[in-house]
Amino acid sequence: MKEESDVVSIQAQMFIICMPIAKAAYRELENQLKESGQPQISLSDRESRQIMVRNNITEVSYNVQSTIDAKNNIPIDYKVTNENDSKAMGNMVQRAKSILRTSGFTALYDKGFHTGSELKTAQDLGVETIVAIPGVPSTSQAPMWVLCLLLTISGELGIFCQGKY
Repeated sequence: MKEESDVVSIQAQMFIICMPIAKAAYRELENQLKESGQPQISLSDRESRQIMVRNNITEVSYNVQSTIDAKNNIPIDYKVTNENDSKAMGNMVQRAKSILRTSGFTALYDKGFHTGSELKTAQDLGVETIVAIPGVPSTSQAPMWVLCLLLTISGELGIFCQGKY
């Protein structure tokens, strides 16, 4: 018993000694955060950030957007960010239009880019845009449904339907 109480006593003393050092380190991190003007800092990689990758799952990472010429499979543009990319479509379409010097192309995006404001940006730029409509998660409590989305893309009306009929 005495040996156990000696170990606990030593651990408590070490904790008391180390606490001011840890507190100073956390204050330094707080100062760095305030000076950076960023909402977060990463200790493993100074430029990476905690990003929502799906649902409530986050990772400390980067996001890469790329624009590829589908006919020749040649990259024409890329952008590396440390932010969520749900609002990246409009900017990448603008960049592609500037690089290609035309709006005569089709932008194809996965279901993560279904934000209305981003679709509007692409439409305003005169670029035909195809975006996958996200599905209803299998864990959803929503009733069976049919979603029909009407989009005006390059002056044409499109109807996209998804769901259980």
